[in-house]
Order: sequence, then C-alpha cells, then structure tokens
Amino acid sequence: MKEKRLGRGLSSLIPQKKSFDEKAQSAVSTNASTVSKNSVTEEKNFETSALVRDVLIQDIQVNPRQPRKYFRDEALEDLVASIKEHGVIQPLVARRVGIHYELIAGERRLRACKKLGLTNVPVIVRSSTDQEQLEIALIENLQREDLDPIEEALAYQRLQKEFSLSHEELAQKAGKNRSTVTNMLRLLKLPNSVQKLVSEKQLSMGHARALLASSDPNKQTRLAQRSIAEDLSVRQIENLVKNEIANPNRKSKKTQSTSDLDVFLRNFQENLQRQLGTKVQIKPKTHEKGEITISYFSRSELQGFFDKLRN
Repeated sequence: MKEKRLGRGLSSLIPQKKSFDEKAQSAVSTNASTVSKNSVTEEKNFETSALVRDVLIQDIQVNPRQPRKYFRDEALEDLVASIKEHGVIQPLVARRVGIHYELIAGERRLRACKKLGLTNVPVIVRSSTDQEQLEIALIENLQREDLDPIEEALAYQRLQKEFSLSHEELAQKAGKNRSTVTNMLRLLKLPNSVQKLVSEKQLSMGHARALLASSDPNKQTRLAQRSIAEDLSVRQIENLVKNEIANPNRKSKKTQSTSDLDVFLRNFQENLQRQLGTKVQIKPKTHEKGEITISYFSRSELQGFFDKLRN
C-alpha cells in the first residue's frame, strides 16, 4: 500500500494572495452567465486550474472532513463585524462536487456571511482529492491564531496519523518548533476532563504540562481542579506533583482536614437557612475562602433578609 505523505504545504495548494486577488477582481467584474454550472468549457477549466468565482452561498456545502468541530461565538462575531465593514477580503476555497461546491477552507467566513444574510461569496474553485482537501483544512486550522491548545494538538495528531509524519516533519509543515509540536501532542495524554479545562482556558498550558509529570489520571484531575480552586502557580503544581511522586501514600494537610471542614460548613449552612428561612448555599474555594449564595423570591423577602442581618 502506497504511503500517504503530506504535500508541500498550504501555499502550494492554494494560489498566493497576489494571484487570487487579481482573479477575484476579474471574477467580480465578469457577468454571472460566465459561471453557469452547465458550461462544458468551465467544467474543463476548473479541473486544471484554480478559479475565483462569485458563488451562491446556498450552493456551498460544508466539508464533512473538517477537523475543527467548535467555533467560538465571540471570535465569529468579530469576523462578522469585519466582513460587514470591509467585505470578504480572502476568498473561500472549495471544490466542485456534482452541482454543488464542497468547502475546503473558510468555514468561519462562510458562517459569518450567512449571519450577515449575504447571498454570494468569492470562492477559489479548485480540483482536489479527499486527501488534498483534508491536508488544506488541517494546515489552515493550524495557522489560525484562535485555536486552543487541545484543538491544535488534535490537528497535529490527525496530520501525523493521516500522513505518517514525524514530529520534525509536522513542525516544518506547520511552521513551528519541533519542541512545540511535541509538547502539544503530550497534552493529549491528559484525561479528557483536564483537556476540557485547557480548552476552556481555565487551566494554562504551563499548568497542564506540569501535571504530565504524574502518570496517575486521578491525581492529574484532582490537582487540576485544585489548581483552579486555589489559583495555584505552575511552580506550586510542579512541587505538589513532585511531593506526590516522592510520597505516594501520604495525604496532604488539606485532604486530612477536608471531612472536618465539610461537617462545619454543612452545619453552618443549615443554621443560616433556618435563620433566614430560605435556600443558602456555601461553596468553598480554598481551605480559607469561599462564597455564600442566598436565594430570594420576592423584594419583600429580600428586605426581610436585610432587616434580619441588621438585627
């Protein structure tokens, strides 16, 4: 079986900015009839070269092999605002599949254009295989600035599996240092719950890498949660991991006193609920700090709380 290898990178698969800007200008000024789907000449053209066309959004289908599954609303709104003011500066990339176009790159731009209610978008139409389509989509995603570390790691992993690449080859294709690629891929050894914290930016890359010194998923999860709750530094996490490795059977001072603290807080919560006559919730954040949430269901009830607290 012939080994699959990655091509020469995104620049070799998509026309450079100068060339597609010129083609985009030409496409916009061309009468719509010249891009008729029934044109035999056109069919031959797009099989041999990349063309820029003004395409109906309703004729574009998303890429089923799109490696990116999540699109942040905030980043999308920024793109919507940019397109509203400046238009679509960079065309989408798609290939012809039957009477439709299948998106290769530019799903965020497509989503933003749909939100703006646009009917047409500039599209670079090129002939590509499924392998080339996946290659372009993966590399384009890796070159984005808003990828979270886990998304980036998953893209590296998929490139590695699909094209049998070494870490050095991955780094060259993505324009990154080999150590960066290696460290990203190591994040995927963490439990899914910890990876989720990294994706949600609750846990930094530095904290996550420190947790990798432990090989116990349960300890990694517990220390990740503790890091967030107590706002621990990377150095503190490193020390905690070292201590746990050196003394695996030793419980920390916090762990030893947790049950006593829970009993105290539970009793205090119940007493406060009785005195105020409403639901009270106590959420400990550290051994010394936490939050108290008091629920009220009317303004008169809220006023009653103030009166009780004053007295």
